[in-house]
Amino acid sequence: MSNQIQSQESKDLPAVESAAAGFYDEAFDSDGRPRESWAGLLGSLGDYDQTELANRWETGQRSLRNHGVTYGATSSGRTIARPWELDLVPFTISPSDWAVIEQGAIQRARLQNLILKDLYRGTMRLMRDGFLPPALVFANPNYLRSCRGAPTPNDTFVHLCAIDLARAPDGNWKVLDDRIQIPGGLGYALENRTIISRLLPREFRELRVRRLNEFFAAIRQTLTELAPSATYWPRIVLLSRGAKGPAHYEHALLARYLGFTLVEGGDLTVRDQRVHLKTVEGPQRVDVILRRVNDVDCDPLELRADSLLGTPGLTQAARAGNVLIANSLGSAAVETPALLPTLPLLCRHLLHEDLILQSTETWWCGEASELNHVLANLDSLIVKSAFPGSSRSTFSGPEMTEEERNALAQRIRESPQFFVGQAAVPLSHAPIWTGSGLESKPIVLRVYVAARGDSFVVLPGGLTKVSQSSLNPVSGLKIGGGSKDTWILDTRPLPANQPPIRIESRPAGRMLSAAPSRIADNLFWLGRYSERLDHSARIVRALSSRLIDEPDSRTDAQLFSLLDMIGAEAQALPNGGADAEAATEAVLDYLYESSNNEGVAASIARISGIVATARDRFSADTWRVLHRLGEFPGPRPNVLPLNAARSMLHDLIAQLAAMSGMEMESMTRDTEWLFLDFGRRLERSMNVAELFRTAYSAGRDLEIILNPILDICDSSLTYRRRYFSEPRLDSTFETLLSDSSNPRSIAYQIKAMAEHCAAMPNTKSEGDAGELELIQELKSKFESLPIRQILDDTSIALDYFENIKQLLLQLSDGVTHRYFTLVTPNAPSGTAKGS
Repeated sequence: MSNQIQSQESKDLPAVESAAAGFYDEAFDSDGRPRESWAGLLGSLGDYDQTELANRWETGQRSLRNHGVTYGATSSGRTIARPWELDLVPFTISPSDWAVIEQGAIQRARLQNLILKDLYRGTMRLMRDGFLPPALVFANPNYLRSCRGAPTPNDTFVHLCAIDLARAPDGNWKVLDDRIQIPGGLGYALENRTIISRLLPREFRELRVRRLNEFFAAIRQTLTELAPSATYWPRIVLLSRGAKGPAHYEHALLARYLGFTLVEGGDLTVRDQRVHLKTVEGPQRVDVILRRVNDVDCDPLELRADSLLGTPGLTQAARAGNVLIANSLGSAAVETPALLPTLPLLCRHLLHEDLILQSTETWWCGEASELNHVLANLDSLIVKSAFPGSSRSTFSGPEMTEEERNALAQRIRESPQFFVGQAAVPLSHAPIWTGSGLESKPIVLRVYVAARGDSFVVLPGGLTKVSQSSLNPVSGLKIGGGSKDTWILDTRPLPANQPPIRIESRPAGRMLSAAPSRIADNLFWLGRYSERLDHSARIVRALSSRLIDEPDSRTDAQLFSLLDMIGAEAQALPNGGADAEAATEAVLDYLYESSNNEGVAASIARISGIVATARDRFSADTWRVLHRLGEFPGPRPNVLPLNAARSMLHDLIAQLAAMSGMEMESMTRDTEWLFLDFGRRLERSMNVAELFRTAYSAGRDLEIILNPILDICDSSLTYRRRYFSEPRLDSTFETLLSDSSNPRSIAYQIKAMAEHCAAMPNTKSEGDAGELELIQELKSKFESLPIRQILDDTSIALDYFENIKQLLLQLSDGVTHRYFTLVTPNAPSGTAKGS
């Protein structure tokens, strides 16, 4: 440990409220002196004044907001996305304490794995020999009989698990829960470390905090080595509940960090007892599934029939040994807290060792004597579901009213096997930053264990949760509460000339990276919606500018035409001018009203939804740009509405330009980028064609609105540099329709789409080149542009632009059916999503 931080005698420690009597104080001993593991950190924090700590805390909060870090928390019976809460002060653990936790966690993972092996691959001797009550297994809905006998590489059922720990008043760690099937929070632990190590870089470095990367490398190595197919680089996917799931941010972060493909159940299909990922290049085999979905929800065919989260046939593929599922289906059978009382005996029987990490005292109500004990002591116990599923019902006896306890007792008597009682462990307290000082709060520590070879490895850290209750940790975790980064201090001497650690044992290579059809579909529509938003924003900006400017006959004529472009009914004054108040109301409605399906707010909502489903496909910088779009401001009080709208639109258009720039400069030119840019080019073509069609339909003098049309198409500068004159119809048509050097013209978009279409997979199938033929037809219409006829005859112009629009809609449908729905197009043009 560094001398700068090690010596505390000369430093003023920050004032911290002491833990209440009866609770273990993590930071200070009974004499008020800082414990060894906290002395260095608290002494270093004492070097900063309150303003500096507040600034660092605010920097961390801003980082969380910019990263869009959210989690699903329960409020009024509903799960809503809340901003992730991270405390500035990390939770520090001494090497001696950590050694006990690490050994105990590995032992516990080995024990759980052996129990699962006996239940699913063995002879079930644990039940026959009396170590496990049969009712504890067969009454458990998480014991999946259909998974018994499925091959398990290396006899590993538990590939990743977690343990919730609380320190009792005597200083010993107690296990509150085992998290086997979906050990949540690992991604948040990684995010916490990323942010806190930047906020406290000196402390992180000088206290020699152990790093996390080796643990994640072990996960990759284990899943790669246990893959059933004989390939150096198997396809590994992370199965998520999707963007609406409570932990989607965590799943996206883990997938991106581990290099796995983030998928949902609908992205997978089972053919010939093998799992395939549906991609734009056709089905591709999946070798390993790291699931973040409850096992009973993974297969509607054999497990839970009403599940929309899984893939039919997945269980059969696992039984056939053609896919590795981590953790194994059915592993939730040992997650029941009803198993906790039997673990010490099982540990001695299976491992010939005493259990290192003891569980908090637990009584399963399926036994008559234990039922009586729970009912008699309900006012001092925590009551939990014996077989937790998608939700974990928890009741704190000390915090319930007499009436509530009586109702709970009745429920327990009716179905005793479904409840357990646990002794309430008074949680230890640790310092947290409140924004103005340090305060002591109860905490729970979650540690993570991963399989590696024939044993397990523990994440040198974990997720520390700040509970809202000193006696009921689970309720605090469910309804929210802060979190802490967890620092394991390393006091071992630094070895000299230590060779670098090598985790990957296989040769370097490139992972398969074909885009899942759902992701390609979303990126295609992200391109379309972002271009649609840019177009709408430019129209509204042109409208607001002309409403603010001094009105004249030319401005009024432009207003009528521009209002037509947003589908607003233009009201005329008796003298022939436009009703400015009605026009202003129409502009603000189009801008802010989310119920206006074609408006700006609705387009931003669509973009935000798509970005949430595909956030693992974007770099951190690109994500920040995209995330800012979702922070769409409403009308500003005490500011003229149109002035505020125009200012906001300037910012919005600049953000969209930044988004486009990040896509062009930062995204790999793979199939995902092709579909994103193809959607953008297609939408831009449709916008220009629709712009002229609407202008002709209005039946007004087109010459008057050429300036706003050029502004909307971001081509005013291009036009002025080429023609040095006021816009004319023929030269404007050439600039926006047939000039292939103008990146805003339709001809330019057609050229780009032709290149993208040729590069897309399967477009050259024999006898089926529909998209290329449509593009060629569009190209011919602009190579022989009938400008004079369009100028002279309104009906010809309307037919021409309507025909262009229909060809573009057919092109959109063709791409959608070929790559996203994977069927032959048979629906009328324009039926694709969002058209």
